[in-house]
Amino acid sequence: MNSLLLWAVARMAPAWRGLGADPRALRLILATKMKIGDRSLKHMGQTQGKSSDYSILIYCLLFLFGIILIFIYLAVDDKATAVGMIFTFVSVYLGFMLVTEMSDTLFDTRDLMLLYSRPVSDATLSLSRGLYVYLFASKFVLPLTVPLGLALLYLSPLMVPVYALLCVLLTVIIVSMTLGLYLTLLRRLPPDRLRRVLGYLQVALTTLFIVLYQLPNLVNFTDSGDGIFDLRIVGTPWGLLWPGFWLGGVWDSVIHLGARPLSLVQGALGIGAAAVGVRYYVRQGGNYGSQLMGVRIAGSESVEDASETDAAPGFFARYRAWWGQLTTRPGPERGSYLFNTALMTRDFQYKQQVYPGLIIPLIIAVGFAGRRLIKGGDGLEAGAVITALYVFAFLIVSPLLSARLSENFRAAWVWQTNPVEKLNAILYGQLMAAIGVFFVPVGLLVYVCVWIVGGVAVFDDILLSLAVILLAAVIFQYTERSLPFSIEKSDGGFHAIGPMILILFVGSLAGLAHYGLTFIPYGVALGTVGAWVVCLLALRGLRR
Repeated sequence: MNSLLLWAVARMAPAWRGLGADPRALRLILATKMKIGDRSLKHMGQTQGKSSDYSILIYCLLFLFGIILIFIYLAVDDKATAVGMIFTFVSVYLGFMLVTEMSDTLFDTRDLMLLYSRPVSDATLSLSRGLYVYLFASKFVLPLTVPLGLALLYLSPLMVPVYALLCVLLTVIIVSMTLGLYLTLLRRLPPDRLRRVLGYLQVALTTLFIVLYQLPNLVNFTDSGDGIFDLRIVGTPWGLLWPGFWLGGVWDSVIHLGARPLSLVQGALGIGAAAVGVRYYVRQGGNYGSQLMGVRIAGSESVEDASETDAAPGFFARYRAWWGQLTTRPGPERGSYLFNTALMTRDFQYKQQVYPGLIIPLIIAVGFAGRRLIKGGDGLEAGAVITALYVFAFLIVSPLLSARLSENFRAAWVWQTNPVEKLNAILYGQLMAAIGVFFVPVGLLVYVCVWIVGGVAVFDDILLSLAVILLAAVIFQYTERSLPFSIEKSDGGFHAIGPMILILFVGSLAGLAHYGLTFIPYGVALGTVGAWVVCLLALRGLRR
């Protein structure tokens, strides 16, 4: 596939020359980058090595998702809206991947370590970076979009070229706008502050894409007849909100030959966004080499960051101190709690992995509460409420899972210089840190939303699910036999994923048992008492 992509780049030599780049040097740089194994982008937090098995698995999964997108095209009566919805899904996925998996590669200072046989202009160097990210992103867009393209060969062959062009435009829009934003920050910010700002930006953008991904599940608060089948967005003012629907406007304009004027406006926005995005990225690429050199010299942190004190508001600092004194004993427990709390609240890599995901339970809870407030009545059924309650285990297990794996070793030296006989105290302090930092603050809002949905009748369900979630977190800690934040991601493997699968399996069984207890008189109350007894015994065992 690399050869095919490089061939396509070579065919566009006049365009690169018009943008001020050297086409031959551009192709050689891209070929070199794509051959260097350790320059490969990350897939789901794992760096791609020599073996391509993991990449093939990802491509197969994306191809399966692409098959699902065919059903969206068939289900929605307005085909332009269906295409817009599909492109919206693809754009959200691509944008999410760019700001998470590819974020470290967007500003890769190792570009400066390549040896060039002749001077290379900033335009060539900047375009090589943009094209490298674009070509790699295309490998993920293709499996998502090819299934629908094959279906269109049978359903509407004349629209296949239009669909292919729109796929290219969508990738250009998302990649160029993302890279343009990053290059703007590179030009405007001092090098020693750039990575810090990018860390917060990554958290914010990841949260935004998660909200966009979950939003369709939350907006259907009212019954609308056939629902999604009669949905129409392209050709209406709602179609102006997202680039995916702009490209749906191009599709609509081709089919109806301009019968819906607003579709023409949206289509013009889509084509214009691609052109403006590329032009803006090229203009921001001036002085790219020296700017990138400044980032490399500055490193990942400034001196001020290394000596930074707790920047959290006084209330949260006092709350964390109070929670630590309440739940841990002086010694290894308290030390582990303070150590894990500091890393969970200050380390950018950890924030980028954990913080955006916390929005998922919050969105579910707020969406359920919004449904109840808007529609009124009895709200959701018991099964839906119970399912949501067990999804909230994500608020504890996800921070604990991310605390096992790290890009750099951080914890081993702490516990080696202060040796402990057993890990239980360390793991207990880590559990209390995850509960205090994540579960309690977010959980309060989540459970208030659940109470709005179910009322007083779900109080015993909340208590039972809470006991099961805490018990699952304790079991998860029992599976850990290493130090916090001390396992390199590339060495994590099944050591981290296996316990997560175990917890998901046990949690599913617990949720089914909880639902079964609702059909037994006083079953949930008795189950709550039993679950809390087991949970407290397990916590006691972890502390011993």
